Amino acid sequence: MSEQPKWLALRYSVPAEPSRSRVYVWRHLRALGAQSTAPGLAVLPDTRENLAAFEALAQDVRRFGGEALLIRFDFVEQGDEQALRKRFEAAAAEEERLLLRRLSALSDRLGKHPDDAQAAAAVRELRQSLSRFEKSPLRSFSVMPKGGLRAAADEIRDSLRRLPNEVASLLRAFK
Repeated sequence: MSEQPKWLALRYSVPAEPSRSRVYVWRHLRALGAQSTAPGLAVLPDTRENLAAFEALAQDVRRFGGEALLIRFDFVEQGDEQALRKRFEAAAAEEERLLLRRLSALSDRLGKHPDDAQAAAAVRELRQSLSRFEKSPLRSFSVMPKGGLRAAADEIRDSLRRLPNEVASLLRAFK
């Protein structure tokens, strides 16, 4: 008996008008971290979460008057699968670089002795950035050393903890 397929593909076509339908699909595929292997064909690893996301997006495509086909598959050629994995790894690395740039900019702003409002905004921004990253489907393709992101986040948390007591209440729930 063969093992369970490792990949999901969503083959879709969306009517040209209104263009907001195509943009909606594109944005959702991008948010999922899906890789486009051909026009109208997006691929993700076969996980319960990705399957649910593709099923929901397929329903949306049909609601827009388009067509959608959801497929589970494995590669015949090992090299093709490795090439796709490298695309996911490159996307994950880019996401990590962007997050580290945001964290670095945030750390720089905190080093300039912000007032309470600026510190509170920094806490919110830190939470949002880390939350987005934690929820990212690309995390499983991460190439960053395990401690890299944690060290950057810890440095920012330490900067925030040195701020006045008014910020302390914002940090209590943040771990």
